[in-house]
Formats: sequence, structure tokens, C-alpha cells
Amino acid sequence: MIAIIDYNAGNTKSVLFALERLGSKAKITSDINQIQNAEKVVLPGVGHAKVAENRLKETELKEYLKNDKRPILGICLGFQILYSKLEEGTQLDVPTQGLSILEGEVVKLK
Repeated sequence: MIAIIDYNAGNTKSVLFALERLGSKAKITSDINQIQNAEKVVLPGVGHAKVAENRLKETELKEYLKNDKRPILGICLGFQILYSKLEEGTQLDVPTQGLSILEGEVVKLK
């Protein structure tokens, strides 16, 4: 089973439908036990980085994902949040904190 992580960041249904069309068994979930038992993990996302960071913290997914050693497929915001910092959502010059799975900062295009 492929775990599609649900952290209220959009496009989860699109990812689910795409994987099912390819013949994969997938499930949208925020349950850490289901994610642990999944063969693969997808972190999709469309939305605002700060909102995503807060939701990942609230559900304890942030700490779990930071420590999970399996490869994670990040899509859109899900890919951006794999980095250490994101310029989007910056408040009072404090960047949004990503998962720090990848080193670097995601900056806005000028």
C-alpha cells in the first residue's frame, strides 16, 4: 500500500486517482501507524507553507517524517516542505520551517 499523507494541503484525491489508475493500492491517511506500514510514502500538497507546517506539527507527522528513513515522494508543496526553510509564509522575517530532509531553502521567484 502507498500512503498518501493527508495534512490538509490539497490534491490528495488527484494523487489517489492517479495511483489507482496505474494499478497501485493507495490510501489517503494521517495515521502514523498506517504510514509506518506502507510500502511507499507520498507527500502531496497544494496550499500555503505555513499552514502546512502547522498542520504537520499538530498531527505529529512533522517529527515522524523527519525521522522516517524511507524515500518520500514530495509533490508541489509536499516537495518544497522537504527542505529546511521556505520563504513562503515568512512572518516577521522568520522562515517557515520544513522537514529538513533536504538541506536548503525554498525561495520565491522574483
